[in-house]
Amino acid sequence: MLYLNENQETFYEVSNKAVYSKAGYLSGYNTGTALADIDEDGDVDIVVGNLQYWSSLLRNTKNDSNYIILNIIGTKDTYEALGTKIWVYPSKKNFSMNSLIAFKEINLSNGLFSQNWNRVHIGLGNYDKVDIKIRYLNGQEIILKDILNGTSLKVYQENTTLRLVYKAARSFFQFIHIPFIGYEILKLIIFILVIFASVRFIEIRYNWKPAHLVIYALIVVIIYGALTLLLPRSSGAPYHAMPFGMIIFALLVLVSVNEQIRKSSIKRNLIQKRIQEVSANLSHIKIMDKAISLVFKTLKFIYPYRFSVMYTYYSTGNYFLYKKSDGIRIGKSSRKVIIERKKIRQLIRKKIPLSFPQFNSLWLNNKNFDDQTLMFPLIMGNDIQGVIILGLNYNHIEIEPHLLSAIDYLFLQLTTALNNIRMIQDIEDREKIMAIGTFSSGIIHNLKNPIDGLRMMIEVLNHEIKPENPQHEFIQELYKGVLKLKETLLHSFDIINYTDQSKEKISINPLIFEINEQFIKLNYPSMQLNFEQNVISVLGNHTQLRIAFENIIQNAMEASSYSEIVNVKTQLKKNEEIIQIDIIDKGPGIAIDEQDKIFDMFYSTRGEGRGLGLTITQNIIKNHDGYINVKSAPGEGTIFSVILPIS
Repeated sequence: MLYLNENQETFYEVSNKAVYSKAGYLSGYNTGTALADIDEDGDVDIVVGNLQYWSSLLRNTKNDSNYIILNIIGTKDTYEALGTKIWVYPSKKNFSMNSLIAFKEINLSNGLFSQNWNRVHIGLGNYDKVDIKIRYLNGQEIILKDILNGTSLKVYQENTTLRLVYKAARSFFQFIHIPFIGYEILKLIIFILVIFASVRFIEIRYNWKPAHLVIYALIVVIIYGALTLLLPRSSGAPYHAMPFGMIIFALLVLVSVNEQIRKSSIKRNLIQKRIQEVSANLSHIKIMDKAISLVFKTLKFIYPYRFSVMYTYYSTGNYFLYKKSDGIRIGKSSRKVIIERKKIRQLIRKKIPLSFPQFNSLWLNNKNFDDQTLMFPLIMGNDIQGVIILGLNYNHIEIEPHLLSAIDYLFLQLTTALNNIRMIQDIEDREKIMAIGTFSSGIIHNLKNPIDGLRMMIEVLNHEIKPENPQHEFIQELYKGVLKLKETLLHSFDIINYTDQSKEKISINPLIFEINEQFIKLNYPSMQLNFEQNVISVLGNHTQLRIAFENIIQNAMEASSYSEIVNVKTQLKKNEEIIQIDIIDKGPGIAIDEQDKIFDMFYSTRGEGRGLGLTITQNIIKNHDGYINVKSAPGEGTIFSVILPIS
C-alpha cells in the first residue's frame, strides 16, 4: 500500500495495489516500510507499508526535528550490516507489535531515492524518547534505552579488536578477488626477491653504505609502483614485464657504472699496496741498480707508459748518467748528459713534472721525445738525485690525478732510496779511507826518520861541497827531491779530514805551470798550456790542489802512453763565478758505463794500480766546493774538467 503525505500532517492512501520494493529479497517477504524524505526537511514524505504489519508507523511527524539517525556498522557479516532489523518503541514500553513506532530492515535500498544502506533515518512522530532493538542477521541483538529525538548514533556490532580482525580478514578476501591479483602477488614476491638479491649483491660487491642502499631500494620501489599503477592491466604480458624490465635496465646501468668504480678502486688499492711494499723494500736495498729496477717494474704496473728512461745525477760532477730504460733505445752519445749548474738549479725550482717544451731546452735532443713526454726530476731538498723521462701512452695521454699522485710518491721513495744508498756509499768510502789513513800513518811514521836522516846527510854534503864543484848542482837537486818526497808523503794520504787544513788564495795558472815544470824534470812530455789571461785565484790548500791536479795529469799522460801531448786549459766563467780547468788527452777514452765508476775506491780502468788517485782527487776538489766533469768516448780521448769557485 502506498501513502503520500500531502499536507505535512497526515498520509492518505493513493494505491492499494502491489508496490515493488527492493526490501524483499533478503527476508523473503516485504517487511516493514520504505521511507523517503524527498524534500530533506526531516519528515517523511512517502510511506510504503505492508498490510500485515499495519501500525502507528503511519503517523506523521509534526516536528521537523523529531527523528533519529542510526549508523549501523557490522562486523561478522558485512560492514554495511545488511539484513539488520531495527524496531523502535516508545520509551519504557513493552516491545510489542501494538507499541511499535517504526521498523526498518537494512537492505541495499531502503526506499525511493534512498541508497544510504546502513545509515537509517527514522521519524519518531510525537515521541521524545524511544527504545531501540537492533537485531543483526546472525541473531545478535543490541538494546538501546531512552534515546532522545534528534540523536545520531553509531552502533557497532562488536568491540574494537574483533572489528579490526574481521575488517582485516574481509579486506584480505576482497583483495584476493581483485582481477589478476594472483599475477600481482607473484610479481610482488618476485619483486621482493629481486630487491633483496640486488641489495645484497650491491652491498657485498660495491660496499655501499646503508643510506645509499635505502635510497636505491626506494627508487626501485617507486619505479615498480608507478609502472604497476599507471599501466592498464588489459595490456597483458607487457604490463607484467614492463616494471621488471625497467628495474633490470636500471640495475644494469648501476652495475656498469659501479663496475668501473670498483675496478678503479681495486686498482687504486693494489697500487697503494704495491707502493707500500716497494717503499719497505727500498729501505733495505743498498744497490742502486736494484732499486731502480724495482721502481721501473712498479711504475709499469701503475701506468702503462710508452717508454721510460732513468738518469742519475752526480753532484760531485755536473752530469746525468744513463742507468736504465724501458721501451726505448738510448744511443751511446746520449748516455751521459752534461748540464750547466745554473740550469740544474732552474730544474729544481720548476714544477714537477716537466712537459716536453719545458725540459727539451735542458735535455738532449732525442727523436723519441715528443709532446707526449714528461720528465720527473728526483729532488730531495736542494739536491737532485736524478731524473725519469716518461713517454705517455697514446691510449692514456692524460694521467689521472690519483695515478699522478701515486707516481710522485713512488718517485719520492726512489729519491729517498738513492739518497740513502749514496750516503751509505759515502760512509763506506770514508771508513775505507780512514782505514787507509790509519795504515798509511804507520808507514809515514816509519819512513819519517830515515828520510830525515837522508835529508841531514844531504845537507852536510851540500855544505861541504863548494858551489864551483860540478857535483854541487846534483846535490842541491837531490836535497830538493828529498824535501819534496817528505812533503808528498805527509800530504798524499791526508784525505780523511780536509776541513781542518789551512786554506789560502792560490793562483791556478802558476800552480799548473809549476806541475808542468816538475813533470818536465821527470822527463815527462811537456804539456800544452792554454791559460786564461786574467789572474784567477781560488781559496784552498796549495799542497792538496797540487796533488789533485798531478793525479789527473798523470792519468792523462798514462792514457796517452806518454807519446801524445796533454792539453791543459783554464777558462774563467764570470757569470757563474767559477774557473774551469780542462785536462785533455788523446788516449783510448773511457766507456760510458765506466765513467761513473772511475772515482770509486780501488777501481782502475787499466786493471793495474790501486785505484786511489781519482778517489783522493775527487775528495780534494769536493772539499774545495768544486766538482769534476768527465767527457769521454772510446777512441776519442778524455776531458777532465775541474770546476772551482773563484775567490
